[in-house]
Amino acid sequence: MIIKRHKYLILTMLVISVSIGILFSYFVNTHDDYYIPFGISAEGSVQFAADIGNGRYLSNFLGNFLSQRGLLNDFIKAAIFFFIILLLADNSVGLKLSSLIIASALLIYPSKGMFGSCYVWSHCYYNYVLPIFLWLASLSMLKRDKKLFLVPLITAAFLQMLCSENTSIIIFLAAAVIACFNYKSAELCSRKTSLLYLAVSFIGLLIMFALPKLMGVSENVSFYRDSLLDNGIIALIKNAEKNIFYISCYLQEMCILYPAFLAFLLADACINKKYKYFIACFAAYIAVLILEYGLNMSVYESRWYIRILYSAVFMLFQLLLIISTIKIYSRDKKRLLIIYILALLSQAELLVVEPIGTRCLFITYILYSSALIMLIDELLENNNFLYKYICALFSAVYVICCAVMIPKMKSIYELDKLRLDLIRAQLAEGHTTINVINLPDDGLLWIPNGSYAWSSTFNLGDPDEMTFNFYPPEILDNINNTD
Repeated sequence: MIIKRHKYLILTMLVISVSIGILFSYFVNTHDDYYIPFGISAEGSVQFAADIGNGRYLSNFLGNFLSQRGLLNDFIKAAIFFFIILLLADNSVGLKLSSLIIASALLIYPSKGMFGSCYVWSHCYYNYVLPIFLWLASLSMLKRDKKLFLVPLITAAFLQMLCSENTSIIIFLAAAVIACFNYKSAELCSRKTSLLYLAVSFIGLLIMFALPKLMGVSENVSFYRDSLLDNGIIALIKNAEKNIFYISCYLQEMCILYPAFLAFLLADACINKKYKYFIACFAAYIAVLILEYGLNMSVYESRWYIRILYSAVFMLFQLLLIISTIKIYSRDKKRLLIIYILALLSQAELLVVEPIGTRCLFITYILYSSALIMLIDELLENNNFLYKYICALFSAVYVICCAVMIPKMKSIYELDKLRLDLIRAQLAEGHTTINVINLPDDGLLWIPNGSYAWSSTFNLGDPDEMTFNFYPPEILDNINNTD
């Protein structure tokens, strides 16, 4: 009976899981996925996580242990990603066909930069995507509040804090908000459970930020992400101006999310005959696009006031979107507002650190996606025509993304396999100058054509004695034929 009642949901889950499995099987190693100075054994991975100089103990261990394990790594990444889709739908409005389809369409291709850094690059995946899985899983267990889930809840609450600094801070703030609101009403779970979740998260946060300094492992090692709070107010302002521009650019690249928000506002306007929210947000978005495509990057790099203008216009668009959707939403405005505040805080915390990249905003993307799923779910209530249209639209988005990305990643995978075979063949022949095929460097791969990390993967000994020459495939063929 359960299968018959939920046959479309189960069939959709099956299609999504298979397509994700195929897509992830064509992901290749990039950048420091090849950096395995202590080997990929469990002992070597523990040593790597302890010696690297930051508190990302879980993600550093898994990145080192799994990045060179081929199919196992692909399977684990695909499984985590599939469950993130399920958990995002479940935590937003409950797991049902419409929320599942929308979540899958939003997550399959957030942006080119986020796809390449967060999904393909394994070390980054465990830094930024894994904690989202643990966080959403812990929220789902909190919601159910059963003794059966107590140990998994404590485990997830602790481990979610040991992956990346900025993500850990937002997750802890979310835990604090849950504990505060739940202490008054106990709506989500028991007061003891929410306080326990907060306490364990706080312990994990302390280990993330304090343990490396207490152990002294980072005294001679620079942290991956450095705070600028001690550099003076002028340096802080300059960095904030630069970072808010980059944050605006990274968010603008999210090619499905913001058009989907605008589509929601348009649909709501057509139903309720109130167009002011849609017109305001659409006008602001057009202004963002004009600035985005009307000026080239050299203008932004050379003129600080143009960067500030772009950032101000984009932040205005963001705030208009937030205000408009809160005004429209009627189910639980307080919950939606909290999600938006966490999304804004996840951007604000990046103003005082460096370096930052689009991967740092993955948690922002998850929060906005959750908000959008909530908004659309209310819109679809008691509207069968719109329900079918929205499900068909987001299904088409998902299918198109898979149809484009699977062949593209397959071609890169085959080229990478040929490249590694050629490198090993040249090393076996004793060459010290290695000709290497260039992989596409268009944003889908994170630094695909570097050689610093290969010394440990290929056992090169002293990498300074090796020379790597990178060529496009067609040029390398000519060189080899000449040789």
